[in-house]
Amino acid sequence: AVGHNPSYVFRGHKADIYEGGHRIPLLVRWPQTIAPGRTCDETVCLVDLLATCADLVGAALPDNAGEDSVSNLPLWRGDALTRPLREATVHSSMDGSLSIRRGHWKLEMCAGSGGWSYPAPGPDYAGLPPLQLYDLDADIGERQNVAATHPEIVEELTDLLTRYIREGRSTPGAAQSNAGGALWEQLWWLDS
Repeated sequence: AVGHNPSYVFRGHKADIYEGGHRIPLLVRWPQTIAPGRTCDETVCLVDLLATCADLVGAALPDNAGEDSVSNLPLWRGDALTRPLREATVHSSMDGSLSIRRGHWKLEMCAGSGGWSYPAPGPDYAGLPPLQLYDLDADIGERQNVAATHPEIVEELTDLLTRYIREGRSTPGAAQSNAGGALWEQLWWLDS
């Protein structure tokens, strides 16, 4: 039997903090603008569709809408980028754990998957480091946690994620309050 691995080379699956829980293709068809067969390796998110559609019709989003949405229109038009469209990308797992990815670095603020796959929240976390850092260029399968050897990257990404949470957004604009009011247990690192 050949078997089936829906996550391909990526670790984890839906509900997890790992790449297998978040990576999906985005297919866009726009005749006379997007060349057939063109590909793009820029990191985008489904939340970007709001800012992209607003950009397409010339609408300005208010500060309290699309706080994490970045227009992908430059990618769709094939514009040359001088920097990535987004500073970083934040993901969450089923249990509310967060990760932040900037370039090839991904910091996961939990000891395991945060979802269904091993190590799942609970007893599976026993003895594991409280967070994970992966160099996705060298380790797309997220197997070698390099947090201990790159504390400066851990600090930079933790600071960036903290800023996003405190500002209630990852894009320019007025700070927004976060829903719920109470501090999640998954934000154990926020004031440490």
